[in-house]
Amino acid sequence: MQRCLGHKTQNANESLHNSIWSKCNKSQCHCHDRVKLSMLSGIAEFNFGPTALSHVENEVYEIALGPSTNRLRSACSRKRLEKSKDAAKGKEKARKAKRTEAVNRREADTRRDYGDTGYGAGQY
Repeated sequence: MQRCLGHKTQNANESLHNSIWSKCNKSQCHCHDRVKLSMLSGIAEFNFGPTALSHVENEVYEIALGPSTNRLRSACSRKRLEKSKDAAKGKEKARKAKRTEAVNRREADTRRDYGDTGYGAGQY
């Protein structure tokens, strides 16, 4: 719930449910243990990132993981943190505004060059 204070997700419940059900599909029948593992790993990943899954798998279910799995999860965590930091700095917002401005500029150029001959309500 701490993640929601900074408005980092629009709906925390949907994000949590997505991380749980991505590990255990609702359209198929699964045993109790599979659903429980999906729930624990989904909650751990949602709260602490992909590296928390290693702890759940090692400590709770005694699943041995290789070094490449740990490297991949660490890379995912780093990428997630970088994306979060960029969003916090407003870079993403500025990037989006720049893209929107470019689209609007192209549309204005097209209207200037060809007139208002596009599709629209009441034009024909």
